Amino acid sequence: MKIILHTEGIAERIMENDVINRGAISGKIVSAVMFQLAKEFPNEIIAWCDVRLESECNAAIIAEILHHQKMMVSYNPSPENFLGKVIGFVDESIFINVNKEVCYPTWQMSGFCGAIHASVLNAIAGKIPINKNFDYYLNSIAKTLMPLGLICYSEPRLLRKKVKVNQKNAPLSTVYQFVKQHYKTRWVLLLFLNLFIYEKRFTLLGLLSCLFLKKIHVPDDILEGIEVQSSKQKQHNLSIDVLFPTIGREKYLYDFLHDLMAQ
Repeated sequence: MKIILHTEGIAERIMENDVINRGAISGKIVSAVMFQLAKEFPNEIIAWCDVRLESECNAAIIAEILHHQKMMVSYNPSPENFLGKVIGFVDESIFINVNKEVCYPTWQMSGFCGAIHASVLNAIAGKIPINKNFDYYLNSIAKTLMPLGLICYSEPRLLRKKVKVNQKNAPLSTVYQFVKQHYKTRWVLLLFLNLFIYEKRFTLLGLLSCLFLKKIHVPDDILEGIEVQSSKQKQHNLSIDVLFPTIGREKYLYDFLHDLMAQ
């Protein structure tokens, strides 16, 4: 495992590692260093940590948390996330309001600390444009790949204890850029209208700044070539409860139960 220590997205060194030349990564943006390490160490976990949290980074548990290749985890100890609350005007999914007390599924990744497997980075190399803003790029990776099979979590165990840090929220122009690159174009206009109606903010410049950006597209099978091998021990003889609310649809319920029984 390689853990990149960085300051505001600029790499400084590799944690507890004297093999990699510090001069080979120092001063580079973390996104570029991640791909550099992934190419050199294709079977390892590539992690990152803000230098302010180095003493609290729970490096010993990262391999346990990231127990198979198609996973990405991070943790933002700040009450706010990078894109702020305004992203809620666009996305109403369960992935937005993150419960930071527990492991929680979300594409909202953070540059404070996190990890991803090198095989995922090698699969997407050159497919998702690198952004100099590290938080933006992590969110972009997760938002793009989560529907394609990448499992993403906010994981508080990445830090040994609770710490107080403040997240710098992205400017509105950056939020507009993210929405334009990761959602249908109509959501850009809806964001503009919602900000105007509910927050009395006239953000025409932010709207205009993103109109000519293209949505990020990657092949649907981009992760298919990654062989998944979980380090967790298989569980046997497990029982599963299935709950489904329905009323007045006896035939469909009957067909569903038969299909479920055959699985």
